[in-house]
Amino acid sequence: MAGIEGVWEFAVLSPMGEQKSDLTLTSSGDTSFSGGGTGPSGNVEILDGEVNGDTVTFKMKTSKPFPMTLKGETTLSGDVMEGKLDTGAFGKLNLKATKKS
Repeated sequence: MAGIEGVWEFAVLSPMGEQKSDLTLTSSGDTSFSGGGTGPSGNVEILDGEVNGDTVTFKMKTSKPFPMTLKGETTLSGDVMEGKLDTGAFGKLNLKATKKS
């Protein structure tokens, strides 16, 4: 699962504009991963990450503007993941992540 490991720039198109975070992802099994980093929303933690073929799912915990757990579902193609980030009450936002290293 070397394709998921590394530093990624996550860009989420929110009602407040594009929000970018650099997150480091590490594999923790055949198909699972976790990670974290910082961005405009403060500390971001990636939990319950799973790669199934080219589908990548995960939870993203953030503390700003208030604590919440978001659910991501993306499609992995090389060094790019694109999909949606489900914010619950605020709907689904477009997400694009590009591998930096």
